[in-house]
Amino acid sequence: MVCDQYYLPDMSDTYDYIIVGGGLSGCVLAARLASAHPSRSILLLEAGSDVRNNRLTGSPLACFGAHHSPLDWAYTTVPQAHLDGRACYNSAGKALGGGTATNYGTWTRGNAADYDLWAEIVQDESWNYQNLLPYFQRSETHWDPAADTAVHGRSGPIHNATVSSSSSERRYPLRDPLEAAWNRLDVQTIVDGNAGHPLGLAELTENWRDGHRQLASEAYGVREKPNLSVRTETMVEKVLLAEDDGQKGRKIATGVQLADGRATRFSARREVILCAGAYRTPQLLMLSGIGPAEELAKHGIPLQVDAPHVGRNFHDHFSFNQWWKLRHPEKGLSVGTPQWNEIPAYGLGLPASWVATVQTPREQLEQALKLDGIAVGDGLAQHPYLAPDFCHVETLVVYAPAGAAVAGLAEEVPMDGSYIASAVLGVTPTSRGTITLSSADVTVPPLIDPNYYATEVDRVSLRAGIRQVTRLLCDTPEGKEMVVEQVARPGLRPLTSHSTDEEIDRHVKQGGATFYHPAGSAAMGKVVDTQLRVSGVQGLRVVDASVLPLSLAAHYQAILNSRHHERKENLLASSRGRRSAIAQFYLSNSTAPQRETGMVYCGRPSASCALCRAKKRRCDKATPACGQCRRTNQKCPGYRDTSKLVFRDETTRVIGRVQTLQANKRALEGSTALSGQDRSPSLASSDRDKSSASQDEQDCSEDSVNVFGAFDTLDTLDTLDTLDLDNDFNTIDVLLSSPPAPSESLGDLGVNYFLTNYVVLDSGPCPGYLNYTWDMLVDPDGNTELVQVVVSAAGLAGLAGTTGSASIMTKARASYTRAIEQVNAALRNSVMTGDDSTVFAVMVLGLFETITCTDNNSLQAWGQHINGAANLLMHRGTAQFRTKQGLQIFGEAVSHVLTLCSRTGLPVPPRLRFLRMEMERKMARKSPSWVLSTAHIEAMDLWHRVDPELETPFLPAEWEMLLSHAVELDRRLETVVADMPDSWRFKTIHDPGADPRIAYHGTYHVYYNPWVAKVWNGLRSCRILLHQVTYCLLQRECRVWAPHELDPVPGGAYVGLLRRAAQITIEMRDGILASVPQMMGFVDDRGSITRQADPYFHLHASAPASGAYFLVWFLFLAGYLPINPPEIRAWTIDRLRAIRSATGIQKATFLGRIIEFDPNFAPDDDRFLIPDF
Repeated sequence: MVCDQYYLPDMSDTYDYIIVGGGLSGCVLAARLASAHPSRSILLLEAGSDVRNNRLTGSPLACFGAHHSPLDWAYTTVPQAHLDGRACYNSAGKALGGGTATNYGTWTRGNAADYDLWAEIVQDESWNYQNLLPYFQRSETHWDPAADTAVHGRSGPIHNATVSSSSSERRYPLRDPLEAAWNRLDVQTIVDGNAGHPLGLAELTENWRDGHRQLASEAYGVREKPNLSVRTETMVEKVLLAEDDGQKGRKIATGVQLADGRATRFSARREVILCAGAYRTPQLLMLSGIGPAEELAKHGIPLQVDAPHVGRNFHDHFSFNQWWKLRHPEKGLSVGTPQWNEIPAYGLGLPASWVATVQTPREQLEQALKLDGIAVGDGLAQHPYLAPDFCHVETLVVYAPAGAAVAGLAEEVPMDGSYIASAVLGVTPTSRGTITLSSADVTVPPLIDPNYYATEVDRVSLRAGIRQVTRLLCDTPEGKEMVVEQVARPGLRPLTSHSTDEEIDRHVKQGGATFYHPAGSAAMGKVVDTQLRVSGVQGLRVVDASVLPLSLAAHYQAILNSRHHERKENLLASSRGRRSAIAQFYLSNSTAPQRETGMVYCGRPSASCALCRAKKRRCDKATPACGQCRRTNQKCPGYRDTSKLVFRDETTRVIGRVQTLQANKRALEGSTALSGQDRSPSLASSDRDKSSASQDEQDCSEDSVNVFGAFDTLDTLDTLDTLDLDNDFNTIDVLLSSPPAPSESLGDLGVNYFLTNYVVLDSGPCPGYLNYTWDMLVDPDGNTELVQVVVSAAGLAGLAGTTGSASIMTKARASYTRAIEQVNAALRNSVMTGDDSTVFAVMVLGLFETITCTDNNSLQAWGQHINGAANLLMHRGTAQFRTKQGLQIFGEAVSHVLTLCSRTGLPVPPRLRFLRMEMERKMARKSPSWVLSTAHIEAMDLWHRVDPELETPFLPAEWEMLLSHAVELDRRLETVVADMPDSWRFKTIHDPGADPRIAYHGTYHVYYNPWVAKVWNGLRSCRILLHQVTYCLLQRECRVWAPHELDPVPGGAYVGLLRRAAQITIEMRDGILASVPQMMGFVDDRGSITRQADPYFHLHASAPASGAYFLVWFLFLAGYLPINPPEIRAWTIDRLRAIRSATGIQKATFLGRIIEFDPNFAPDDDRFLIPDF
């Protein structure tokens, strides 16, 4: 076996935990364990490969091609007795991420009644719905404005959304007719199918994120944990067992042995955890000697633990697909038509709108229960299957011939836009099957016998569902308008609503199949206990779908993603007498080094009373006293204000540590000061602060307002355990210099510099920028102290940069530190968290980092501040739109978010999009800047979907759709330019006498003011982005699927488009370069370049530092293009240095160095743009 090693920090053969199976469960568990126990080593073993860049894990439509691919184990069942001896194909993900690499993305939690029955079966209420609900919430970031926040999470690792909330344009043509048809059959529309009561017609919820798959390995960051080793393409042969010295006759799991031909072994100090899935977990248990004695004897496997229930109780969701010929395919109703590709939003997820969850008619079900002998007499009425809230059947209608290729009907039912499909699932089957061994060789798949369609209950339920969907599409007026008839399998007649049981059974026996939800083969209460420990074996657990004791009316990725895995981690931590604070499970997963900013996010503190927290018991948080205290006759101490515990102020601790280090350094060197030239690396090795957080700080969870966690891919602030002075000197320079207390007038000077250089007044088409600062400085009801200190910090930083004054920079950094402290204080106040001054302060902190940026750390800190501002906007909600100032702050902050997204290649978060739509309602008219930013958001979505780093191509229909979207969006931008009002237009000046260092080739633009120039440059950068998408798709996709279309000799169809991509990119670059003279203040009020101007220092009064500040990112973008000749690169670098000299914005020099020295930069290469820092 080839071992694809990700990150192996510990190359020894012994680990604390060994997790077998890197599917969904294994990735979740490994990542959470690694974050919770950073001092413990974890080994994750996966038989599949890394598929991050595989084309089949890209867009939603690609999932149809995953079957029978290298990503699929492609199992086959034994001949099924109740399907006329037909063997069935059963898919399972063979990849790091498991089923999340191949599934269809449907996200359904299921029915609360199922979980309650689960808890009853295993006699443990911790598994009922209400007790699992918090973990469902913590697993997701749910985007649906109408969703109940008491039911859904907003800050989990997995993003999910309803179809319509994923995009306002994603309203499929058949959506409304289908809803009307379902309602006509008395299946009424419900608001939320994931609120625990799914009976009815609910909008489909998916976990596609902006049209991309969320691999569990990526969503949970398994490759980013320094204490987690991941080995792919590594198959485990068995679990190693030894005698438990502490208990006679009991075994203990000591490690695993690989099936690599060399019997390689790894040892586990603590536990081995099986996450191999419902097919492979029971196989591994039996190959390890844990299973039914007679089964092991057949294959000569020594019996270690007689466990007769291993491999029993296997259940799966049996389904039946039907395909329907559309009456009007020319209307673009299904995947495959040209009209479909014209709406890119259709490709954001599964082409479907609704999921219908229904009950089998009671009379039929009662009779079936009797025939099966499951319930008779008085027990019949009490059977849970007859409960009024129980679910039996789920039905999906998909706007594509889904499943036809797997069924061997690709030719009869092609994906040409003429067909749709329906799928009916029996979600609570009573049939039970087995997983047994076919060989003692683990590389040989086990014998899979789901025993499909074995009980009358299952047959009655599936028949009822098939009849219902047939009535839906054949008997309702809406259905008759949709389809002509069912396309039956060879030798069968199409079904009707009047088809007999025998006719339906003939169809099912020929075409019934799994819906890929296998479970139950190592059931809780039989094989494992409620803490997931394998009976009779110490140090061995099972954490995957095989533990489900009953079938759930759900798609299992929701339950496997849910944070009840964190409860499992807690159990793991407590095994062998060890338990860690629950807060550890709720801290950020990030392990990247962070800048010392003073604010540390602790997660959401527990709201339980002090007694319940101390005793680590569940608190119902009732008032005036909790139920636990009442039952034990104890006085309830009440509840604390959790808002005060969300962030911990680390500044004081950092200062104390630095002062201690400074004193040690002085004592060591006999000096009284530490100069800027005497920054010894030896400081980094000084003793670390051993102080620990208070109990309140430790007792935290994750659901608070995380100001520094708006985007999943950006690092969140983590607890600071060490201080690396080598890396963080720029941040704490002020603490080391120990300057004398400056006069108050110096602070006023900083405020004045800020107001003069960074505030743009509203005039003409310009709405102003930060022009509300003065009002905030004098607002008697506002946090003027915070505004004063943060404005002073940014102003003094700019002043220090232009003057080269170290003492002023010292004051600037001191003000920055105080601003951090005061932002912390505001965040601890629930009222001030939503105040304009708080989000303003965080934005200005980002400006400070731009002014002082000298390295990647500064750039990351800037991103964290923009991140924080974004999350504050989302926390403030629509209430911020009640004032003109709130509207303007929102617009400016979103502009910074767009810049951050351009840097990272990420789309704008859905919550911000929703708020932006709400803001649009407050606008009397849309300005060009608003229209352009809307297009920029759409362009970032497209960029994120195309992903130039992707190495494997899309499917033909996908890349052509994306290309069409890019071209169409660019044409829309051209229309916006053509319709631009006169006040927004610019004049182009050609002045051969202009200083070539100021105006490139003597050409420059004159705009109304630099802010308008900024908007134009935003448009140009957006178009450059779109043409890079075009270039990427043509070079990467067209050369694979249609290379002749790029051949200029026969006149390939895309030759002109490729040339246009380069042409428009050059035009947009030249436009940015032409904006430089005015934005740097070299253009006077008459529109002429000031003569005898110093090309490094001149700033005209109409364009103070704000113009250069607006310019920096765009100028870097233009200069970084690989198609640039050396002359343009040199000119751009020179202008960036001039910005630094004239305005003190150090970020300009830093970006210039990237252009000059980037080792990855190579002109004329296939890479087109967008650097990644």
